[in-house]
Amino acid sequence: SIDVAREYKEYRLETVSGDTFRKEMSLVKRMIDYAMTEWNIHLPKGNPFDSVSLPCKGKARDRRLRAGEFELIKKEASNYGGYIGVIFELAIETAMKRGEIISLTWDNVNFDKRTAYLPDTKNGESRTVPLSSRAIELLRQVELSGDKLFPVNGDSIGKAFRRVTDRIEIEDLRFHDLRHEATSRLFE
Repeated sequence: SIDVAREYKEYRLETVSGDTFRKEMSLVKRMIDYAMTEWNIHLPKGNPFDSVSLPCKGKARDRRLRAGEFELIKKEASNYGGYIGVIFELAIETAMKRGEIISLTWDNVNFDKRTAYLPDTKNGESRTVPLSSRAIELLRQVELSGDKLFPVNGDSIGKAFRRVTDRIEIEDLRFHDLRHEATSRLFE
């Protein structure tokens, strides 16, 4: 019923952000709509979640690196070890998402054309990313150890990046913010 849907909204908003709730509601509404149309499940008053208002969309993040942060992160990432230093710089040089970077295979990097081909991006489309001179330098530093350039998972990269930024006391910077930094640098 509509009352149950509204109670659920109140309950969820106690523990999740408005944006998270918006995504959840979108999914729930689609599932119920699908069940009603494809499986002929009849609900006398229609989809109860159609009547539930959604919270306003949250403000988009616009965090960029502040003066000196790039050098600090680069140095601490080097001290931390592993692939985080190269991945950090590669993210800024290419504006690729974390998942795109770690899914890169050697077959999809073309040093002659200076491109990286991403056959399966988050939105389901393939794309080719141009590689700067610095990106090429970074990729040449990566040791050949199988198919993938970086034999790690996305959560490991996120954790490593948080540890690096925590150690040097940089606050409110997420790995995904590097994408905004990269595109801003490109246009500047």
